[in-house]
Amino acid sequence: MVRTLERKLEAKMIKEESDFHDLESVVQQVEQNLELMTAQLSSFKRENEALRSGQGASLTVVKQNTDVALQNLHVVMNSAHSSIKQLVSGAETLNLVAEILKSIDRITEVKDEEDS
Repeated sequence: MVRTLERKLEAKMIKEESDFHDLESVVQQVEQNLELMTAQLSSFKRENEALRSGQGASLTVVKQNTDVALQNLHVVMNSAHSSIKQLVSGAETLNLVAEILKSIDRITEVKDEEDS
């Protein structure tokens, strides 16, 4: 039984490591999307300043830029949502591993008492 639990624990730990790497990849993707959004925001600020100073760009261009920013914001939001789901799943797996470890400790304690 202990060996079975050890194998299950090892399998869970391997899966957890894989999940961690997947989550790390998603976080990097979100960071890249945020950097892209930051660059676009700077561009929009410059364009906004140009509009205010009378150099002007057409309202259509502003609307198109706003639409692009909104689309990118949705992409970032969806990536963040996915990252949060993976993080919660990883936390649940860690909780299961902790419960397995507690079970192993209890089995060891019972075995020690029987040996005495």
